[in-house]
Amino acid sequence: MADRSGGAGVRPYQAHIVAAAKLCQNPEFWRFARERFNANVTDEDQAATFYRQHIRIASRVELRDCSEARERHGQLFWQFNKYLQHKNDRFGLGA
Repeated sequence: MADRSGGAGVRPYQAHIVAAAKLCQNPEFWRFARERFNANVTDEDQAATFYRQHIRIASRVELRDCSEARERHGQLFWQFNKYLQHKNDRFGLGA
């Protein structure tokens, strides 16, 4: 059964879908995909393809009903954030 609960009219899965779209628009995510996964990602379309293949979904909308895909999304998002943190620490850009 799909997890469709949430407060204030926002469903929990919507945050994953929005975050996935924003990731694919981010040139830093493209660099992350190239450096960490040796993926050929140089634009938003290639990033979306990489993301869907990595998360093992055909469409980001699948995040709505597939808890396993949401878990894989969370793991990729965590890896990307660690990548950014390491990059910022390396160049003295951390908070």
